Amino acid sequence: MVVRSVREGDGRVFLELLDALCRGPSGLVDILAAADHDGVCSLLVLDHILEQAQVKCKKYPVTGNAGILQHFAGLEADPEVRSVVLLNCGAGLDLQRELEQCRAPAGVKCFLIDSHRPLMLANLAESHDRVVVLDHDVDELVDSRPARPDPDFVFEEEGDSDGEQGEEEWDPDGEENLSPAERAARRAERMLARGERRRRRAEERRAKEEERREQLNDYYRESYNAMPVAISLYRMAVQQERGVPHNLLWLASVSLVAYHELGLISDFEYDLIACNYLKEAYDHADIGGSAGFSQLSQEKPDVAMLSDEEDMTPEKPRMPARLQRGQRSLRFESELRLTLYKHWTLEESVMHSPYFYGAFKLHRDKGVRLLKRFFAQAGISPSQYSQFFCKMQLPIRKTIKKKFQQYGKEVGLTERNMFLDQFVRNNGLLDDVSTSLFLNELSCSDAAHILLAQLSSVPASLSGASLDKLPVNADGHRDLQAIQGLERETMCENFYRATDAVLNKDSACLKEGLALAVEVAKAVQSMARMIVDTKLMRKCSKFRWCKVEQPGHIFRHSLSVRKLSVWLLQVFFSDLSGTKGDIEKPLLMILHDRVRESYLCVGTTPKKGTTEGDCFGSIFRGALRADPSLKFAYDFFDKSCIEIAVDDFDRFVELITSTA
Repeated sequence: MVVRSVREGDGRVFLELLDALCRGPSGLVDILAAADHDGVCSLLVLDHILEQAQVKCKKYPVTGNAGILQHFAGLEADPEVRSVVLLNCGAGLDLQRELEQCRAPAGVKCFLIDSHRPLMLANLAESHDRVVVLDHDVDELVDSRPARPDPDFVFEEEGDSDGEQGEEEWDPDGEENLSPAERAARRAERMLARGERRRRRAEERRAKEEERREQLNDYYRESYNAMPVAISLYRMAVQQERGVPHNLLWLASVSLVAYHELGLISDFEYDLIACNYLKEAYDHADIGGSAGFSQLSQEKPDVAMLSDEEDMTPEKPRMPARLQRGQRSLRFESELRLTLYKHWTLEESVMHSPYFYGAFKLHRDKGVRLLKRFFAQAGISPSQYSQFFCKMQLPIRKTIKKKFQQYGKEVGLTERNMFLDQFVRNNGLLDDVSTSLFLNELSCSDAAHILLAQLSSVPASLSGASLDKLPVNADGHRDLQAIQGLERETMCENFYRATDAVLNKDSACLKEGLALAVEVAKAVQSMARMIVDTKLMRKCSKFRWCKVEQPGHIFRHSLSVRKLSVWLLQVFFSDLSGTKGDIEKPLLMILHDRVRESYLCVGTTPKKGTTEGDCFGSIFRGALRADPSLKFAYDFFDKSCIEIAVDDFDRFVELITSTA
């Protein structure tokens, strides 16, 4: 069977997948990872798993579907590769067809582990035996998701006359005694009956075809994210080895928080996954030591993760579990949802945290005065909240959560929105600069901000301010193909820098990522405020949309645009609309990209307390079908993102706003 559901066999499918990679035909395993937060984290987890299993692999970040196809095209010249693992990418491609068209060796198999839904049905068909799909949705939400049509469904051809195959019925009275007129009448009756049966079968077939189309439309109408790939692979690591390094749990947790920060999963889904998958693993398992990721292959952790069936007798004396937990470098706790507050000033952090910004209404003068009154009531003086966290007095640092709990209610803050359950990591002793930035302690939320900022970083050489320095063709026009190549190289470099930062391999890389995260937070807050002040938001029947003609270079990447969308959804909609229905409308952000001579469109759907999917992929496809002449780039793994050429933008907007 080509589709392996994690819900079957108590999750043993992970070991079966690993066994297929280890015991399959000898050769290399190529890993293609999406150049996003989940791609970074899942690649590091899988790399450790394969290293433990002594499987040779090569790793490649890919920025879009074109990168996957380019890699497939190179497989013909690389006979050593026998398996290709796709991490958080590839679900939208017919992988077997692409392998055949690229003339990949017949023995090459694809293993797809992707959180993007819906999966292309062709990849789930029994006839596609070169593709193995790992289906890992959140168990508690399966019934609320759109039903998956049968990928192998075909319409059956029926007989000409309900199984009679055109044979005449036997007439017991015979027709020899009938007059010619009566015989003609009988034949006419039989012809009418046969025609009626044919008409009925045609109607039944049309009804089945219409039902099939409706099933497919329902299935592909909305997109959503299933279980983060890093968490799926973390579960594989738990089943593979007895002692699981804490770095793997950290990576899975950072990936989950990044999904939440980008509005890709709801609060309900986050709590469900964080508590049922990660917190439970933390409570019922002994996590390995704090060795760096590069040391994991040399140092086998002494502490084991034991299942109910395994012998729980330790091989050597160990300290009590309570003491071990106290010495762990990870702890699970409720953290303030303040952006990078331990590595910034408290005042700046509040000013750049969407919930607090909206609750205090900090875009107004009276909101700023309310914030200062809150600090005064909480006993935090200006000299404390205006300096870096590490410089604040120790009693204030230790009681800051209690102060927000106690005094936040008086200004309308709710504890559910002020705090987020997550892991916090102790990085140990660092250099003086890192210590001054309090980088010795990092929450998953902090790491997610740093990771996303590094992945979305755009160099000045590829910004709108450097148009005269961009590559040009022989005719003097901008060479868009060369520019796209430079952008892919930059995103791949960002990918590797992000891997170093999320593992804290290099404190300099971590500090660089922190500076980028602060820059992104400031740009998002500033842009959101400008959008509201200049009243750029517009409405159509199903969603809001906003077009920005001169965004900063930070917003040339879809991840930064999505952060801006999430900010606007969380902060400003209560002031922009008068009804709850308007507040919950999705938002389409459209930003002019002067470098690529296009408009980048990113759709975001409110996820607070709901599991509703995103409809923008269906809206975009409908516009492209309605006007095939539109020039576009639809190469994102996230189907709610699309690029439209400048010349065709007005027609595109007219199509999506008139039909939505």
